Amino acid sequence: FQAPSHQLARHFFGYKEIFADLPGKYSNHITVGNDDIKDVYLKFGINPDKVSVVGSLEFDIMSSEVKVLESKDLQSNSPEVIFFTQPFNKYSWGKEFWIQEVKSFVDDCEKSGVSYAFALHPRDDASFYKKYVDPNYILANDISFEEKVSLIRSSKLAVVKSSTITNTILALRKPIAYINYASFFPQVNMIDIFKKEMIIYKNNNIADILQYVSENSKDVINHQEDTSLQVFPEMGNAKNNIQNIIRNSSYKRT
Repeated sequence: FQAPSHQLARHFFGYKEIFADLPGKYSNHITVGNDDIKDVYLKFGINPDKVSVVGSLEFDIMSSEVKVLESKDLQSNSPEVIFFTQPFNKYSWGKEFWIQEVKSFVDDCEKSGVSYAFALHPRDDASFYKKYVDPNYILANDISFEEKVSLIRSSKLAVVKSSTITNTILALRKPIAYINYASFFPQVNMIDIFKKEMIIYKNNNIADILQYVSENSKDVINHQEDTSLQVFPEMGNAKNNIQNIIRNSSYKRT
């Protein structure tokens, strides 16, 4: 059994899949995180009966870790809004859009009097953001998972574009806003999980969203949980699904 989590990254950055690179292609059974990854295997002629969508073990493990960390004290003087960035500036198709997103976010927060911090992606370069953001508001891109959880729990709102940290925010049941000042849609597009009131653009600014969250917090959380399971079915019970496949395979052998 193998679950090729790197296949989605290949798709996201425009790489083409190669049959020789497909993990588990000669295994008795292949388990994958979602239908997109399954389709890659089917495209190369793998028997559909040999490929099962089971969900994400990573999400299962992360959810367990979050439950442990939820009992810890909240941070004092935490920023109201945490922006989890992505290194879109490194790609020609995204750089100008990303500059616009970053600058608009900073202007929006400062005009609205909202405190904020940038939590950089591990592959982000802080020097890029320092052109547009006060360095005091930029967090190191090597902060621990525990520190990220603490930041999310202590803030009022998390802002994302396209990030796996979204799963952690969902597990913590904190409101998430989708940054979209530039109408920029990366290939792995998460916009479908958000209520329209939670999409940031020039006519729906940070202050508007914080006000909406304060009045509709329960509805926002429930909506993003329900829709995320529809858009990202890999957020399931992977461990049990894999155990059931192994168990059923054992029964067939006997």
